[in-house]
Amino acid sequence: MTILALGSSIFEQWTSISKAFPSTTTLNAAIGGTITEDWLVPAQQFCKQDQPELVAFYCGSNDISREIPPLRIIENLQYIINSCIAENCGFLYYYIIKSPHKNGRFAEIDAINQTITAYLQQFPNTATLDCNSFLCAEAHGDISPYYQADQLHLTEAAYTQMEEYTRTCFWSDYQQKAASYAD
Repeated sequence: MTILALGSSIFEQWTSISKAFPSTTTLNAAIGGTITEDWLVPAQQFCKQDQPELVAFYCGSNDISREIPPLRIIENLQYIINSCIAENCGFLYYYIIKSPHKNGRFAEIDAINQTITAYLQQFPNTATLDCNSFLCAEAHGDISPYYQADQLHLTEAAYTQMEEYTRTCFWSDYQQKAASYAD
């Protein structure tokens, strides 16, 4: 099975992402600094080229920083999802992280994440993963070990936690569902 990681710097800097998806070929084509609009065409091109069974996607944080309207972010994400699904790829949406750098924008981030979660429910072979349960002070308390000095980018401790969270909260369930679709 091939997993294709697309998105912005959160994924680009996740050099050990393959640990989140054991026994797979994991390709990381994420590009730091990108916004959702930057992925409107390349997402489908990567899917055609690499033919992954699953696209893991994280992007939107830079959109928030650039004050792109939430509706535009949602439209872009839906277009990207549709493009990947059109190429017969499953889709895993990682929630936009409510990092300390985004304080004051959490309601917008929640609205975007909730809208995309509802949108994905119409498709088989899709899922969401909310890492805010441990990366956001609202939910977890002391998050300082998870953020670099810029209060936006993640530390190795955060990526280790994301790997474990992906394996336990998503990966085993996804494999079982994928097997049932194949039957």
